[in-house]
Amino acid sequence: MLTTGIAVIFMSLIGVLLFIFSPLAATWFTGQVDIIDMVTTALEIDAFAQPFLAVVLVLTGALHGAGDTKSPMYSTTIGMWLFRVVGVYVYIEEWVLQEYGFGRLLIF
Repeated sequence: MLTTGIAVIFMSLIGVLLFIFSPLAATWFTGQVDIIDMVTTALEIDAFAQPFLAVVLVLTGALHGAGDTKSPMYSTTIGMWLFRVVGVYVYIEEWVLQEYGFGRLLIF
């Protein structure tokens, strides 16, 4: 529990820094303003995923360390294929939401 809390705090700070400095990070890769705007939006969306990512990584590592390798494999497979791939497809194709709407779904 302590390790998860430390990871969440650390990754939350990283998320805040990522959110604040996302325009600067985007300029490392290109000088085109429209591309910088899209990269900035993607990084700002990803910044909110960092605390959740910390929890997943710590708990998966703890389960692996305890010798349980099957349940992290199942949860990763279900999370990746059911929620991300199928969810993103439905989100984009069926509901046809705004340009960056699919990025918000990838957080989960």
